[in-house]
Amino acid sequence: MTVTEILPLRSVPTLGFGEAGFIGYGATAFFYMKSIFQYRWTIARLLVIAANIVAIISIPRERSNLDWGACFLISVIWSASLFAWLTLARNNQSMDWSDPYSWTKAFWPMIRYPLRFWILMAYTLVSAGVVTMLVDVIFHNGHEAVGGTFFFIGLFTGVAIIVWENKYGHNV
Repeated sequence: MTVTEILPLRSVPTLGFGEAGFIGYGATAFFYMKSIFQYRWTIARLLVIAANIVAIISIPRERSNLDWGACFLISVIWSASLFAWLTLARNNQSMDWSDPYSWTKAFWPMIRYPLRFWILMAYTLVSAGVVTMLVDVIFHNGHEAVGGTFFFIGLFTGVAIIVWENKYGHNV
């Protein structure tokens, strides 16, 4: 039995190496790798979220002075600053404001794709904050405000983006 009897390699690009033998399997692997490559930005987003969850869980909570008051103060100042930055940056012609909620389009560099980047950061911070709070509640650490701070920064980031889009999104 040959490779071409098992896999219809005529429909798979073979990079000029032919259709038979082990090289045919390599071409098939290349074809599947190429189809996975189209999801690179989704995979990158998931890796960013996972890395930030691990990083925020790793914060030594016993040495943190974050409490719920600081949490809300930081969140409000952060979201107001982000709203102001987006407002000032909206006239920059080099920025791509299209399709901000896409998970398959580029989000990096931030200066080129600001809404995609900040929406990803909102998802990341909310996710990391929830996971960190759950870990603290499950293990009774008593430091839920650390995860809560990141949760509310992410939540307020999302609110700032929604308010900005309602006010200026149609003019970009």
